[in-house]
Amino acid sequence: MAFINGYKYSTLEAAEAAQKQCDDVYGLPKEGGTTLHWIGINEGDGFWYITEDESIADILGETEQIEIVENGII
Repeated sequence: MAFINGYKYSTLEAAEAAQKQCDDVYGLPKEGGTTLHWIGINEGDGFWYITEDESIADILGETEQIEIVENGII
């Protein structure tokens, strides 16, 4: 097991809502562009999470320590 700092969500919908908040702040997706999202969503063991990044700290707030399985995103 490993620990990361990030934002943990119990549903995919909640993680997608947080992702959309970040996308809206950074104006994504842009028409004709190839970048669809500012940040990615990872799947854990029964939860979803967004890895900590200083570019989203003001948008999503405080992070928490999240336990994940090593050797892959699970």
